Amino acid sequence: MAVTVRTGAYREVMTTARGRLMRLREDLLRHRAEVEESLAAMTVSQGDEGTIATHIADAASDLLEAQTTVGALARIDAELAEVDAALDRLERGTYGVCIDCGEMIDPARLKALPTATRCLRCQTHFEYRTGA
Repeated sequence: MAVTVRTGAYREVMTTARGRLMRLREDLLRHRAEVEESLAAMTVSQGDEGTIATHIADAASDLLEAQTTVGALARIDAELAEVDAALDRLERGTYGVCIDCGEMIDPARLKALPTATRCLRCQTHFEYRTGA
């Protein structure tokens, strides 16, 4: 695996990466807590009513809302895992190195997507191969 010499732009991204990733992690944790509160409020609200929705449309609406909320939690957890993995790569000194070709990921890409694991070329190939 070839590793490109780190440029000034790359060093700038590296010096700010930890702070940006930690802020992103805090935002995700805050959002997760809000979504969990929303889910708990739904459960309490339905429990306060004393019955499950009395009309099929209400039941369907409640189910859709709960599924949407659970889906949001899953997405947040996936993003948290990506952020934690990026922080781990930062600790190991592999942050910003493409996992496929070993080249440095463009600093602009890391600024836009701090959890990126592939350079743009390899990400494009990956998405083409996997249909993502």
